[in-house]
Amino acid sequence: RSMRRALPHVLAQISMLWIQIRCPFHRLRYGKVSITVRKNGCPQAFLRILRKRGYILKPDLDNLRHVVEEKLPGRAAHIFGCEKTAAKLARCWNVDEEKARFAALLHDITKQYSHIEQLKFVQKYDILVDKDFDRFPALAHAVTGAAVARAEYGADEEVASAIRYHTTGRPGMTKLEKILYLADYIEPTREFKGLDEVR
Repeated sequence: RSMRRALPHVLAQISMLWIQIRCPFHRLRYGKVSITVRKNGCPQAFLRILRKRGYILKPDLDNLRHVVEEKLPGRAAHIFGCEKTAAKLARCWNVDEEKARFAALLHDITKQYSHIEQLKFVQKYDILVDKDFDRFPALAHAVTGAAVARAEYGADEEVASAIRYHTTGRPGMTKLEKILYLADYIEPTREFKGLDEVR
C-alpha cells in the first residue's frame, strides 16, 4: 500500500531526471521551481505524469532569444521588435502572451537560408508546397519556419500556424495569427511610408 502511494512520486522524479538530461527551449514550472526541457525530446508519458503532478510546460523565451542572437544576428533587432509588439497586441486582445512571444521569436527562424536550402527543409520535413513556393521564394521561410519551429523547438500547432501565415495571411485567421502578421509589419525597426498611420 505504501509503495502504491509512493509510485506517482517516483514516476515524477524519473520523469524530471529524464527531462533534465534532454534540455533546452521549454521549461517545466512547479511553484518557484523551473527546469529546462526540450518538448519534442521528452516522452509524452513523462509529460503526462508531470502535468498530473501540477507541473506546467512553458516556452523558455530566454533560451530562444539566445538562439536568435546566435543564428540571426542581422535580424535580431527586427525579431525582438516583433516580439515586443506581439506581446503588446496579445495583452490588448486577450491572447496568451507567452505564445505570442514564442511565435514572434521563431517567425524568421529559416529566413537566412537560400531557396536551395529551403527546399532541403521541404524534403526533410515532408512539407507539401504549391507552385507559389518557387514563384515567391521570399515567402518560403514562413512555410519551412513553421515546420522547423514545430520539429526542433517544440512549437504547438497554434504557434506553428501563426508562423506559417505571417507573410501571406489567410481567410479565417486566428487571433494569434493576426497578431504575428501585424506585429511583423508594424514593429519599431520598420520604416516606410504610411506605416505611422497603420500603427
